[in-house]
Amino acid sequence: MTHTYTSCKSTVKPELHRVALSAYAQCRILDGMSDRRIYLKEWRKKAGKTQAQVVSALEMLDDPMLPTTEASLSRLENGKQPYSERVLLALADIYDCEPWELIGRHPQKEGLVIDLVRRLDEREQERVRAYIEGIRAASSGD
Repeated sequence: MTHTYTSCKSTVKPELHRVALSAYAQCRILDGMSDRRIYLKEWRKKAGKTQAQVVSALEMLDDPMLPTTEASLSRLENGKQPYSERVLLALADIYDCEPWELIGRHPQKEGLVIDLVRRLDEREQERVRAYIEGIRAASSGD
């Protein structure tokens, strides 16, 4: 999975920006997220990477706004340092997930259906969506 990421002026894939990060301006600290649970460490561990490996991968992006030490990555993972959209995009590329998942989904506790659907092509995803909507309509008596 590759996300569009190069610099502050880069474009985010429209579907990611619209779905996951629409309320946040590019290159700013994400507003309103200080009280949300983040799962940066859990996603790193799921990817089987050490902090040193992640920092090394981030350094290759040559962006001074990304963590450049294990200590700064640790502060991000523990919620002691704010993160930006740029950080989420870069980490999502490294961890092979979507940026919103880093702040909205524990990789070991949730998402079996999401993970399965992500592997489908666009046509198959549309069929699954229609099926789910049919189930919801039938269960609500519509």
